[in-house]
Amino acid sequence: MADPTGDQLRPLLLQLIFGFFPAQVLYVAARLGIPDLLANGPQGADRLAQTTSTHAGALSRLLRALAYLGVLEETEPGCFGLTDLGALLRRDVPDSMWATTLLFCGEGAWRSWGSLLTSVRTGQPAFEPGEEPFTRFAADPQASAEFNQAMSEGTRRDAPGIVESYDFRHLQRLVDVGGGDGTLLAAILAATPDLHGVVFDTAAGLAQAAARLEAAGVADRAEVVGGDFFESVPEGADGYLMKSVIHDWDDERCVTILANCRRAMADHAKVLIVEPVLPDTVTPSFRRLGVIMSDLNMLLNTTGRERTEAEFRSLLGAADLGLVRIVPIPPPSVYSILEATPA
Repeated sequence: MADPTGDQLRPLLLQLIFGFFPAQVLYVAARLGIPDLLANGPQGADRLAQTTSTHAGALSRLLRALAYLGVLEETEPGCFGLTDLGALLRRDVPDSMWATTLLFCGEGAWRSWGSLLTSVRTGQPAFEPGEEPFTRFAADPQASAEFNQAMSEGTRRDAPGIVESYDFRHLQRLVDVGGGDGTLLAAILAATPDLHGVVFDTAAGLAQAAARLEAAGVADRAEVVGGDFFESVPEGADGYLMKSVIHDWDDERCVTILANCRRAMADHAKVLIVEPVLPDTVTPSFRRLGVIMSDLNMLLNTTGRERTEAEFRSLLGAADLGLVRIVPIPPPSVYSILEATPA
């Protein structure tokens, strides 16, 4: 079979070049609440413009772009309805991706990704010293709430695969370190009736945790504990779970978190890290593309990174922990569960 020609490859490259355009279209639609406004049926562009306090002509052009993306459909000239794809951008649906869109397509991500060239040249994040994202979230209740909701949305998608892939029944007490609003712990406790759990995070991260655990019907087997995992974690559990925590931090701070877990745990206990594991050699993969983009996002917005198995082994070893096994979570998830025990 002949190699593709330039004329055949050019449309693919153009899609990549223009890739950031749709992200902003989705962000504006989500921020304006367009999908929520269309939840009960199609509306005209003029009416939507009045409701959202936007320029009617400009909003019509945005709505047309959303229709081309398949998020909306133009049911008649100038009138737009919601598609199944667009319904995922509603705030009030169980599988909502509204907050995810705001976080990764919003102003903060937009600014940081504009600094990618500088970060590649310097190896430093795009934020100024003292302006780390988690510091900003603590000072901005709205940004914190939207970040927490985005993390919860992602965890809801991943939780069934985590529960299916790992048998938590051999544990008696599980601490979800950096567990946010308790979405993952609630799913694990619901599937493991004899297990007791602790969701551990900062006060800002835990803002919705009690309500989430209550709604899941597991509050009687769960504690909500505030603190700083760079200082210590709750003692006495036989399982310490961290999902999407280690990738946020540089090696030194990762070792601090893991060492705090090691100090708090008994010799028979386990550390469970839920993260993607980068392959040693990268090959083109649409399913894995998000992990590679996440690695660059960590470069820009945190001090962290995505890691290979060897890099995880090194972190664990520095904290007196040893990697026992890696449990892949079936597709479409890109996560694995890395199980470690005291070395």
